[in-house]
Amino acid sequence: MLARVNFVTAAFGLVALLMYVGVYTPMKQRSHWATWIGAIPGAIPALMGWTAVTGRIELAGLAVFGVLFFWQIRTSMRSRCTASATTTSPA
Repeated sequence: MLARVNFVTAAFGLVALLMYVGVYTPMKQRSHWATWIGAIPGAIPALMGWTAVTGRIELAGLAVFGVLFFWQIRTSMRSRCTASATTTSPA
């Protein structure tokens, strides 16, 4: 399979896998920064698609990565705010 994918795309796939498994997953239970770290491997697949087609990193591909990255942050923060607003503490 690797022979059919260009090096840049394969490298992004490896980085996404290592960041998700090695950094984001253990960090989820320890720090709120995990959301920011997890958004990187979450947005990399779009950049992988771009590099698979073009064979190189381009500004437009980075823009798509950026949109997905910040969308994940916004969505995560919104769900946290909604969850904390609906949680009631015992009286």
